[in-house]
Amino acid sequence: MGLVDGRLRHCRARWTSRRSFELWIEGVGSFTGRRGAAETSLLGPEPGAQERSLEAAFLGPPLLLTLALHGVFCLHTSAVFRNDEMVLFLGESGAGKSTLAASFARRGWRRLADDLLPFRQTPHGDLEALVDFPQLKVSATPPRPAGVAAGERPFALRRAYVLKPEGRAGGDLRTMQLPPAAALSALLLATVPWSLLSFELSRVWFSTLCEVVQQPEVLVSRWIYPHRPDCLDQAYLEAS
Repeated sequence: MGLVDGRLRHCRARWTSRRSFELWIEGVGSFTGRRGAAETSLLGPEPGAQERSLEAAFLGPPLLLTLALHGVFCLHTSAVFRNDEMVLFLGESGAGKSTLAASFARRGWRRLADDLLPFRQTPHGDLEALVDFPQLKVSATPPRPAGVAAGERPFALRRAYVLKPEGRAGGDLRTMQLPPAAALSALLLATVPWSLLSFELSRVWFSTLCEVVQQPEVLVSRWIYPHRPDCLDQAYLEAS
């Protein structure tokens, strides 16, 4: 399943080789992409497909698979930065990723992503964010550090928080640092579109994340918190 034009749709990928794919999206159409190409292509629309859905689809699963073919993998996350430090918020839809990012932005942090953020591994082994990816949930223009051209400044993954809201009104925010195996699982669950990747690409990304979570400077923690406004203050203090 993939979210396209505001609706969860069935998707099916057929890997025609290690370097190319064909992708069908329910109610939209079929697309193709390959390594070395600068764009994805429409093979054909589904009967009755809306032009708006076709346009939205190009920035969805077809683009993400094409990026993966070029060594760039995406996480479903919101992200903020301050003083060259980036913090990710991971979790299921409705867990509070966007709310936390907005709360941090009001306190002087800047937003890097509100929905998807692409990453690639550097020669030094860091997981580096590509900050000029369109954030469709917020606007067509991605946030970017002032005075820095697209793609110039790297933001390496150092801290990520996996959000786990709980319904009870009492209690405070609790932080649990995750061991490497649990951190790996959280990052894999946040990978999109994980279920559509080829075996080879899945292996590459899995190996990359295994290296990253073993780095002592990379901290992945779980935030368990009740749905209360004051927990935003607690989260800010914890991250700062």
